[in-house]
Amino acid sequence: MAQRKKMFEAVVHGIFLLLGLITVGCVLLITVYLIISGIPAIQKIGLVPFLTGKVWSSTSAEPKYGILPFILTSVYGTAGAIVLGVPIGFLTAALPGTYDTDLLIISCIMPFVPGAAITNAVFDTLHGDYLSGLARAAEAFVIALAVAIGIGMGLFVMAVVLGR
Repeated sequence: MAQRKKMFEAVVHGIFLLLGLITVGCVLLITVYLIISGIPAIQKIGLVPFLTGKVWSSTSAEPKYGILPFILTSVYGTAGAIVLGVPIGFLTAALPGTYDTDLLIISCIMPFVPGAAITNAVFDTLHGDYLSGLARAAEAFVIALAVAIGIGMGLFVMAVVLGR
């Protein structure tokens, strides 16, 4: 029985490893595609103004393309999630008698919540860029759905493996 359980765990580990590698590969391919597609626009705008510009106004008479606020929003959101999530996760796991699985899972998921994408979707929509707002809202929804499905599948597999 122990041999069979060990074999099952190895198979599940292999499946997760394969799926993780496929996910990383897809993200790399998307990144390469976006970089290659964006090179003509970045050459026209200039790399430094693109990265350090503070205004994104793609639909105005004189369009401006600065992504610094988007970068900073992502950095601040991630830092905030880490500042809140990591201590809660450590305290939940380390303090005796406080082991709460739900709190531990939530604190580990916080850095993946698409807060920046939601914020940018609202920002774009309120500034009249409806297409960009809709695209960012769809991105946030897909990210949230992927995180939820991943956590649900992980919990399901662990319940099967541990027999709970």
